[in-house]
Amino acid sequence: MASSSFEGKIAIVTGASRGVGREIAIQFAKREKTLQAFSVDGVDILVNNAGLMNLYPMGQLTSEAYHTVFDTNVLAPLLLIQATLPVIKPGGSIIKISSRAARVALGGQATIYAASKAALEHMTRNLATAHAAERKITINNVLPGGIETDMIATAPQAMIDRVKNDATAEKRLGQPGEIADVVCFVAEGGGGARWINGDTISVCGGAAMW
Repeated sequence: MASSSFEGKIAIVTGASRGVGREIAIQFAKREKTLQAFSVDGVDILVNNAGLMNLYPMGQLTSEAYHTVFDTNVLAPLLLIQATLPVIKPGGSIIKISSRAARVALGGQATIYAASKAALEHMTRNLATAHAAERKITINNVLPGGIETDMIATAPQAMIDRVKNDATAEKRLGQPGEIADVVCFVAEGGGGARWINGDTISVCGGAAMW
């Protein structure tokens, strides 16, 4: 991927201090991208990566637990997109990080998390329909499977083993860099990526094929 396509552009990456978000930020930087979130004339790329994977057995579900997950995984990306739309430049890209949990049942403990990621996918379709053409931008999701980060380390071992076994490419967890590469492809807008809009790109080793 040529670095010149990113040169001089501005990206906002939420949750960039660790895991997938950190790798996305590093990959942008390697492609000569300037990463700033303030004092700029406009934004070229927004990556909504920050999220929570809090797991609750059904007997422990509370309104507070629900709002904690949905405020982080759904409301925060929506408000950030709302703030970004007026200043995003033509040719720009908004990318949200979804999850395989949005499409595959992982068990009762993942109910709130899975529902929040499913909501994120439907948000993308509606926002892309409403705003992509008028702003000359694209709005998409990237859907990871199980990724080897500290987030998945909090999941029950049985769930981690199932995620590994469900992958059809290789029986393993994905790596943050494998997600970051796809995010960069979509964000770059070249090689056909400009014709991807309102869609969810699955990067999960073949564990979710729709």
